[in-house]
Amino acid sequence: METAALTRAEEREAAQMTRFFERVRMGCGPLNAAIEVGWSPRGLEKRTKDPDFADMLAVARERLLEDIEETVIEKARSGNVKCIQMVLYNQRADRWKDVRHIKMESSGQLDQTVVLSVKQAMVELLRDRGSVAALQPAPVALEAIDVDSR
Repeated sequence: METAALTRAEEREAAQMTRFFERVRMGCGPLNAAIEVGWSPRGLEKRTKDPDFADMLAVARERLLEDIEETVIEKARSGNVKCIQMVLYNQRADRWKDVRHIKMESSGQLDQTVVLSVKQAMVELLRDRGSVAALQPAPVALEAIDVDSR
């Protein structure tokens, strides 16, 4: 079975589509990619209403993200500490988490008696020690680690 030859307009449209999806896959935004291939913003909007086009656009974006993930994993394997952390924090979140940035949420009301007792304890500490420095936590010795040399 033979397929009919494409018209010049169909060939041009196919080439534009190929170039458009390749540019999106490489990280170019859809609007910029559309303009690069000669489409107007309205032309892009019209094409994105087509379910097949929208599916191909989603695949191009997904491929971009998977390419980036592969790069991060390659760098993690070669010992890049930031990439190692990124992979572990995102793909093993149940076992690895950045405990420096824990978000606390409470849906209940703050108990006034707790607030008053803490306030009273602070006032007594100030009276006993005579300065605000008494409320400061003791200094902690930290060791500097050069993470870029790993």
